[in-house]
Amino acid sequence: MKTRWLKTTALAVGFAAVCLTSVARHRFTAEQKEQDFEYLCKTLKENYPYFGVLQRQTGRDWLANHDRYLQMIRETTDDKSFVTAVQAIMHEIGCGHAYVIAPHMFDRMSGLYHQAAVTPGKENKIYRRWAAVYDRARPYYDYFKELYGIEPAGEEQSAANGDSGYDPSGNVSLAMLGDGKIGVLTINSFGNPSADSAWLMTCLDSVQGCEHLIIDLRKNSGGNDQYWTENIMPRLISRTYKWNGPSVVRRGSVSGTWYEKRFRSFKKVVSLPNLPAEVTSEDFAVIMDKRVVRPQGRSGFRGKVWLFVGPRVFSSSESFTAFTKATGWATIAGTRTGGDGIGSDPIPMMLPGSGLLVNFPAWGGLNPDGSFNFETRTTPDVAITAASNAEALANLVHYIDPTVEVPVTAGPHVVGVGPFENGAQDVDPAVTEIRFRFSEPMHGFSFGYGPLGPEAFPEIVRAGSGYSEDGLELTLAVKLKPETEYQIQVLEGLKLRNKKGVSVEGYQLSFKTRK
Repeated sequence: MKTRWLKTTALAVGFAAVCLTSVARHRFTAEQKEQDFEYLCKTLKENYPYFGVLQRQTGRDWLANHDRYLQMIRETTDDKSFVTAVQAIMHEIGCGHAYVIAPHMFDRMSGLYHQAAVTPGKENKIYRRWAAVYDRARPYYDYFKELYGIEPAGEEQSAANGDSGYDPSGNVSLAMLGDGKIGVLTINSFGNPSADSAWLMTCLDSVQGCEHLIIDLRKNSGGNDQYWTENIMPRLISRTYKWNGPSVVRRGSVSGTWYEKRFRSFKKVVSLPNLPAEVTSEDFAVIMDKRVVRPQGRSGFRGKVWLFVGPRVFSSSESFTAFTKATGWATIAGTRTGGDGIGSDPIPMMLPGSGLLVNFPAWGGLNPDGSFNFETRTTPDVAITAASNAEALANLVHYIDPTVEVPVTAGPHVVGVGPFENGAQDVDPAVTEIRFRFSEPMHGFSFGYGPLGPEAFPEIVRAGSGYSEDGLELTLAVKLKPETEYQIQVLEGLKLRNKKGVSVEGYQLSFKTRK
């Protein structure tokens, strides 16, 4: 189960967003802060599996920055600045599943794990460990909520489906094209499997006679694996699908015991062609990642299923995509995903002095070729690209059936970038400007980092950035490093809008610089 409820960019501003009514407090001593930091570093050094990925993608050695991080801790002046420093240090690890639990999310996530721990099924007993950690951390987070001016949530608001007034049709929508030949089921989040279940069943009942079903996950950054293992696949398949592949965990004192799994022979991974060089039998143990999805009754669907994916597909939506890739039960279309979907939930590490919870993944999920899913992600079976989301859907429908017309009603979107193409792998590091061209005049700034985290976000020089006179082009002045993989997200729903106030469509620019 994956219980990712926040997107990476939302986590990045988790504390900043709730600081407006907070006050300075001095509960933690300088000694406690340093002890917490050393505990954090030691735990990650022994248990986190992706330090090699960070070095390959960004050239950054997180562990080598110990002294700089320690100085950041020593320069904190109160409890809030300490929390901010820990958050900044974790951002540099460059993983969307490695982050500080924000106080405004504590009750909801605690409720999720307590709910999972009592859900029938042997596989859910393990979540008692997560629930116990949240129980120990609760007194500390009562203080953090007071520190940041957050009203405590009632227990009834803590569970996954406890949101009053929640409307599942805002998350799940169905469009029928070509007189019912093609159904397009859009699911923007896997966050509420229970609350969405009845409406999702209604949608799936409606597509039973379709020749093709497109499941559009392009805006889905995860939530809970049970969403697709119990709500989607069982209603569409007529036979059982299994995936029994190896993954790895570090042999640290935390990750080595947390998952209650029996380690297998290292021979199960040693022959995989793309196994990362740092994955050795001395430092990693092998775990078999078993997943079985069975049909629910007799499915009336006899058509072809397409998973429509893109770079925002992450965590549990990536888990769905990786399972699909490994089993071949559906065809994957779109662009490369965001990755980090194979394995189990991140481990919540409670810092001993402050009680601050820090999540980190200890399970290194492997693709069938041995590569880390976090690093190489999932490549679609069919590449579908376009300047806008609406055009990309039209292109996929045309690929499936050229006779089906799709009305393209695209909102404001990125139509191109320069001076290189999106996805370029040999960009000159001397480039000092990146240009975004829009479909109509725009204003405002709304950019963030992608699935690779803040370390893959270029340094932007604000003074040299700005719009063209007609508003159709935005130039970002940047400083690039050689041999570095970069990602820039154009964020949907924030300040980058057209003259009518309509937000730009989300867009991800990915590129790599040469030597």
